[in-house]
Amino acid sequence: KSIFFLLRLEKMMLLKLLVLLISFIKLSTSNLNLTENRNVDIESTNEYLGPLNKHLFWFVHVTDLHITHIGHEDRAEQFEKFCTETLINLIKPPVVVVTGDLVHSVGDWIHNHGSTEQYEEEWIRYNEILNRTKITENTAWLDMRGNHDNFMDSDPDSLKSYYRRYSHQGLNHSSSYHYVHKTSEGDQYSFIGIDMCPRPGAGRPFNFLGQITKSEMRHLLTLTEQTKMSNATIFFGHYPLSFTYSSTSPGIQYIMRNALAYLNGHLHAGIPHLYALHSNGLLELELGDWKVHRLFRLVTIDGGLLAFTDFQYNKSIYAVITNPKRAKYKTPRESLYRLKQSTHIRILIFSKHQINNVRVSIDSKFIGYAVNSINNLNLFILQWNTSLYEQGTHIMHVQIQDYQNNTEELMEEFALSISSVIAWNRSKLILLVHWSTFGIILLVLSLCAYITTLVCFRYRATRMLNCCPNCCSLWNSFHKRMMLLCSVDVIYYPLLGLAIYYFIGPWYIGYFTKDYFGAAFLWGTVIHGIYLYPDTQPFMGTVQLYMFVFPLTFALACSVYYRYIDLQTNVYRTRTRLQKICRILTYVIFGYAVFFIFMISLIFTLSYNLGWILSPFGLFLIIFTVFLFYKTNKLELNQFGVLLNKTDGDTADIHEPIFLSTGTTILTFYYFRNSDLLSSRKNNINGLADSSLLPQSKLFTYVNISSNLHITHEQGVLFHIEQSAHFASLKSKSVRGNHQHKDASEIIVLLHGKFQFRVGEKDAGTSEDYIFDIRDDAMGAVGIKITAEKCHALKNIGTSTNWFASYYLKSATDDKLPQSDKTACASIKLT
Repeated sequence: KSIFFLLRLEKMMLLKLLVLLISFIKLSTSNLNLTENRNVDIESTNEYLGPLNKHLFWFVHVTDLHITHIGHEDRAEQFEKFCTETLINLIKPPVVVVTGDLVHSVGDWIHNHGSTEQYEEEWIRYNEILNRTKITENTAWLDMRGNHDNFMDSDPDSLKSYYRRYSHQGLNHSSSYHYVHKTSEGDQYSFIGIDMCPRPGAGRPFNFLGQITKSEMRHLLTLTEQTKMSNATIFFGHYPLSFTYSSTSPGIQYIMRNALAYLNGHLHAGIPHLYALHSNGLLELELGDWKVHRLFRLVTIDGGLLAFTDFQYNKSIYAVITNPKRAKYKTPRESLYRLKQSTHIRILIFSKHQINNVRVSIDSKFIGYAVNSINNLNLFILQWNTSLYEQGTHIMHVQIQDYQNNTEELMEEFALSISSVIAWNRSKLILLVHWSTFGIILLVLSLCAYITTLVCFRYRATRMLNCCPNCCSLWNSFHKRMMLLCSVDVIYYPLLGLAIYYFIGPWYIGYFTKDYFGAAFLWGTVIHGIYLYPDTQPFMGTVQLYMFVFPLTFALACSVYYRYIDLQTNVYRTRTRLQKICRILTYVIFGYAVFFIFMISLIFTLSYNLGWILSPFGLFLIIFTVFLFYKTNKLELNQFGVLLNKTDGDTADIHEPIFLSTGTTILTFYYFRNSDLLSSRKNNINGLADSSLLPQSKLFTYVNISSNLHITHEQGVLFHIEQSAHFASLKSKSVRGNHQHKDASEIIVLLHGKFQFRVGEKDAGTSEDYIFDIRDDAMGAVGIKITAEKCHALKNIGTSTNWFASYYLKSATDDKLPQSDKTACASIKLT
């Protein structure tokens, strides 16, 4: 009976087992037939991009952690949660790529003044996060150093370097390295980390660009040879290629010739979505920072097609459309032919809560709901007919919702045609232009333009070339100031020397690393006898040129101009409000220039001991700037050397033409009433103006006119200039009748204030002419040049004395003058 009972029990158990098996088969069948799209023969499906989790690989990219020991506790705390909750528990990537700036390495402003230095406590904190989360035991943690991890590091390759001691990969790899990940399906994926940090590592700011030496290039070439058997190769490093120097042979592009993509960081999220496709087919993908924006990237390689999406930390749903691939990120290095052969739309989704539905639309037309793949619950698939979308581009819209009503939407443009690649332009400027080369070209051209400007105005001052009378008043005002500036040797040559010094001299000097002394030039940096490529010098030099040198030059030109005006007379002048404002603005611009160069030089040398004191562009440049401005306010007339033109006989020194904003030509000179004082004039020009023997002696401005001219001053003194005779007769009568002078030699006055110009053809002494009002507030004064010569041929003009004011002659052979007049008046002509 016992045996019979056992046999019966065995039959009942087998029967129940058979029922359960049948139920399971029915349940599986019903699951496969949830929609008509699921009714497929799995055995006959395509190997790639089908309903199964075949040849699908994903990994995570994060960059610019900037773990710091000064505040920002949430940065490290959230990164630790990210490692535990997002990476280990949710996404579970086989590989995590960390592209540099693991630590911050910048001191606080109170104790360290914001200088850069390697802080061991930051590295210990980073290492403790890895150990506490045990992230390195759950995934391949591929970390690479960035410029912040290299600040002030005298020997980055040494085991004393904190990166070598505390990073996960640093202990085994002093520079670039190669990692291979093999899947259960036999696929192989290679990751090559490129160490582009300069050696030795300078402090900020001369440690912003990456560089690959020839020896490192040879090492990379060896690593690349090891990737031949891989399904795909991913390069990663801290610096974008456009911010990197590399040797021309074989070249970094050649090293990456078979790579699917190059992942990097460094630029943070100042310009979002920096992705670029190089001409050789390399896809370069820059990622925003964790430091501020808490960004990370989920990358998939599905059947040889790369897809990615950048996310902000702590979202509920993370999703990537792995098929079809976004059109603008298609590269010729991918298996693009598989797009048309695919049978399913594939979406990789990681959610904190169970997914409710995944709605898919193409070109605003609902296609269906994607469901879980059989062997990967994170892969959602939806069967589709690729023949409907072979032509042109299409837009896929995916709406994901979980049971907590959290939603995520994906919108992507795709194209199944291999040749249909949509280029994007926003990132090309940043990632495809080699910025170090561009910066050098920009600075060199700017310096050449500045030097050319100084030389041209110097030439115009020496050659007395006129400006265009029809030009705008602003240009004429600038022209006048620059000519005066370039006529003064003590200002012109220092400014010219400063511009030339940019090319040849060291800009900054100091301890560029903790142990080594160095110097930064335009053409590179030298530390402990080791030459490094130019780093931020071109950018810093350009900023300094435009923000300091140009404003300083303008301030000096204005100061020279106002000093020149002040030397015209020792009589007090009434200045208009506009003139006062302009002079105040000159001091404001100069003050800005001094403040700017003080701050910028201080910031640039904070990390370098003795840097601000020893650097030519530090303390010395500030002293140089203050000295030049001081000199402009102490100039004497004889220092406007190139504008002086000495004449013979009893005539005064004159200045060559300078242009007013109105287009009139002016001359500046001394006048004197007695030729016996010529010797004292030569010995002491300044003394002449203050001499008690010549109380009327002033520095005047002579106005060049183009027609007969009557000048009526508000004091009532009338001057007449006749174009045909090319001279001016001094009249001793008052136009208003309230200012009579008995002696013509006593009516030499400073014309200062408002003037009334009367233009006409009438004889000298008449005042019934056309009125043309001009106020020369800019120069402030108009005067005449007196000579004691008698000009008998011209005495019929009607003057009561033999004193004449000579007029600027265009040519000594002017046909308008009779030959007798030319001979008689030769001694008073101005050439």
